Amino acid sequence: QKFTFRHYAGPVEYSLTGFVEKNKDALPKEATDLLLSSLSPLLQTLAKELNPAATAAAKAGKRAKQLSVGAQFARQLGLLRETIDATDPHYVRCLKP
Repeated sequence: QKFTFRHYAGPVEYSLTGFVEKNKDALPKEATDLLLSSLSPLLQTLAKELNPAATAAAKAGKRAKQLSVGAQFARQLGLLRETIDATDPHYVRCLKP
């Protein structure tokens, strides 16, 4: 089973197999904490529904085992930034003859 988005550059086709698992990003901890601290039972329930893995991990005191695509990207971006910050770049000025 597949679905297609009509993109300006042309149609983009996606497979339903594993789509949600591959593209499910966890709600940031701060957002979950904010919703859980709300006085509104609706918002507290919403936080638990949107991020059941984080809620369960918080109760168990364990970190979720699998990183989302967004979390992996953020981690890799942080590592890249550390590498760039650790370098000592040198620039050569081009002189016109």
